[in-house]
Amino acid sequence: MKCHGCGETVREASNVCPSCGAELNITYLPGRNREQKDAQVEETLPDLPDEVIRVIREDRGMPQSVPREEEDEEDGEEASPKSYALTFFFCGFLGMFGAHRFYAGKPTSGFVYLLTFGLMGFGWLWDMIQILSETFTDSRGLCIRRR
Repeated sequence: MKCHGCGETVREASNVCPSCGAELNITYLPGRNREQKDAQVEETLPDLPDEVIRVIREDRGMPQSVPREEEDEEDGEEASPKSYALTFFFCGFLGMFGAHRFYAGKPTSGFVYLLTFGLMGFGWLWDMIQILSETFTDSRGLCIRRR
């Protein structure tokens, strides 16, 4: 096979061109069929984070054999493991003291809400709207949604 950088002939099993040092991207390798390319991708996957593996497999149309986190059917975004009902309860009854923010894993803003009575009620009202519209996020940035 030929290197796409310098045109030198490279061994089939090599991932780097010995002449120019270019990394050989398997999508550029002519003469390999889809199964061989997928097999080479599978060899490199264990070294990558789960989210990257999921995206690579999705892009290449490969089966998802890695356990996936809970996802929302509507838009494919991951949902938080936090309870929607508890978040709504904490915001409704103790929101002026930031209880819902502590529950969502946001202790800094929870402490600010505690000292400012929910940012004078405006922050509490904004959070209640976000919770009702299911756009309120936890500490990892995942939306807290109804299940």
